Amino acid sequence: MDQEWKSLLVRIIRFAIIMLIVVLIVGLFYREYSRKFLFKYPMTTQTSVGHHLSLAHGHTALLGTIIPFFLAFLIFIIKGSDRDNEIFRTLKKVFGFYIIGALASLFLLYYKGSAIIYLFQRSPELSLEAIDKTLFFGNELLRLLLYFLSHTIFGVSLVYFLGMVFIRLKKITVQ
Repeated sequence: MDQEWKSLLVRIIRFAIIMLIVVLIVGLFYREYSRKFLFKYPMTTQTSVGHHLSLAHGHTALLGTIIPFFLAFLIFIIKGSDRDNEIFRTLKKVFGFYIIGALASLFLLYYKGSAIIYLFQRSPELSLEAIDKTLFFGNELLRLLLYFLSHTIFGVSLVYFLGMVFIRLKKITVQ
């Protein structure tokens, strides 16, 4: 019986620890990648061109470590509230969807940030808007579809996970 919640807890914590390492790598990559390509431009240009890649650092921390550690904390709280292991099996599947959606969203952010910096240094005469329109092969529908799917998958799975935990928390307070 204890195995299901422990297995879920281990899965969440492993993901968060791996993503903590990724946060450090992304921060280093952002700093060095943007420095390599943007060092000759004024600081305001460096800031605006590197904006999306700088967002990747914070988003990775939030989606990859802060939220999962919070979810692990919630699992630890509800572990004794329900003798039904099915909830922990379901939450494990839901967290799997969260991982897929969060990683896809982060990958899109890494792609956009890296591509904007690279394309800007190759053609600094282009506006950021023009560069942005060339991303995703210039296909706005592809961009919308990828962002919609990735954000929807992680958003719905997170809300579902929290909803199931909230129901269990109500059981704890009633008892």
